[in-house]
Amino acid sequence: MRGPAFNAIIADSTKPERRALAFAVWNVVPPLFGLLTPYIGGLLMDRYGTLKAIRWGYLCVFVTSLIASTLRYKLLKETLPPEEMKKTNPKADLKEPFSDFKVTFKTLPKQLWIFLGVDFIFSFAWSLCGPYFVTYATEEIGLSKAQWGLTSTFLTLIGTVVRLPAAWASDRHGRLKFILPSMFLWPAAFFFFVNSRDFYQVSVARTALALLDSVGAPAWQALFVDFSPKEHRGRFNAIANVGWGVIHATGNVVGGTIYQGISAKMPFYINSVLQLMGAVVALLTVKEPKQREE
Repeated sequence: MRGPAFNAIIADSTKPERRALAFAVWNVVPPLFGLLTPYIGGLLMDRYGTLKAIRWGYLCVFVTSLIASTLRYKLLKETLPPEEMKKTNPKADLKEPFSDFKVTFKTLPKQLWIFLGVDFIFSFAWSLCGPYFVTYATEEIGLSKAQWGLTSTFLTLIGTVVRLPAAWASDRHGRLKFILPSMFLWPAAFFFFVNSRDFYQVSVARTALALLDSVGAPAWQALFVDFSPKEHRGRFNAIANVGWGVIHATGNVVGGTIYQGISAKMPFYINSVLQLMGAVVALLTVKEPKQREE
């Protein structure tokens, strides 16, 4: 319920010429408040057990989420112009969305659907192994939970240093110059991770993934909005969120089945192959928009 509207508010609040930088700030600043928590959480798990530490973690999530929700309720402002807002009508509200979504499907540019298709390839690839990164690192490679948390803290620092200048450059020099190299290098970084043998090799692999994500992700998020007309942005976000939900749910189940029943390495190898395929598709089909949407 929140996702499409929240994403639309963020998109509506960014200017085209500074859009990637705005998304980079959004991705960088909140994690800084939890810079040390992965390491602390890992230490607590190693010392008191996973279940007890996770329960403490959920309690912290409840408190901080309540604070964040209160601040958003008090401080966020509506970005939809008053003249475009419609009065609530229960009967119309049940019928109108279907007709509005039909208009959205017909109106949005072809390039936006191509972009979304490429994004779905990468989303499915990631969902195959995303939930099992820490499991593979601790059970197959032998890292302690504190070591995994320490690398996570280090990755946050990398994102803080790299993401903002990369996003600034993306706003000025184009999105694809930063997206495509990242896409083609991601498979190699995943391959290196799954073949790592100790804490240091895992750290190198995760550092490479963090660098590539910091360079490519802000530009990718900005390109998503560059193609989205403002009047259809909320509905398109809803379409994308539904697609992501189905894909992630399916990929998690498929990846878990392969991880447990066939090979722990296999989901990561399939991920690398799919990402390479997605990078080739993006190279051949995704173009920079001639005019960025407001």
